Amino acid sequence: MALIKLSGKEIRALFQATPPDLPKYASQLLNLANQIAQATRPKVVGRMHEMFEQANPQTLDEWRSWYLKHHGKRLEEAVDRIELQLQKFRKTLDELGKEEIREWLADLVIVKTWMGLRVQRIILKYLATRRQLPLRKATAEEEAKGIDGFIGEVPVSIKPVSYKAKSALLQEDIGVTIIYYEKTPGGIQIEIPDDWL
Repeated sequence: MALIKLSGKEIRALFQATPPDLPKYASQLLNLANQIAQATRPKVVGRMHEMFEQANPQTLDEWRSWYLKHHGKRLEEAVDRIELQLQKFRKTLDELGKEEIREWLADLVIVKTWMGLRVQRIILKYLATRRQLPLRKATAEEEAKGIDGFIGEVPVSIKPVSYKAKSALLQEDIGVTIIYYEKTPGGIQIEIPDDWL
């Protein structure tokens, strides 16, 4: 069996779809602004799959024409949302200096690391006790693979609930049992696989 990989550039060439000519880092900033503004959610731009089925375009030009004719205002609403978010970015960027960067980085590297690792230990200990199995901390090599510890023989990764969105974006799969947690005012809420109950 042969494995063929097509780059985004090759796929665009097949569809004769020229990528937009944007400045360096523009795509990353626009993607972030879009995520925060939620500009391409179905309630804004429409349900793409349903509209595509309705339009039944045979070419990219047919799809472009159909969408703009029927939903061009939706596209403009999305543009406005992203533009507003970029204005907020500009304001924030003007307010960021070395001291703000230092505060943010210290919080990330020192405070959040400490809190996250403490939460990991608490969750691993709780699960091992609940399942009446031995707990083993991951080695440095195992940690590099995304493993935080072992409950019995099962490798486990402890992640905040927010990781679900990030892993979907990155299309990341670390291939071990993932236990999600969320900090609540009264403690921690843990999501465990059904077969662990």
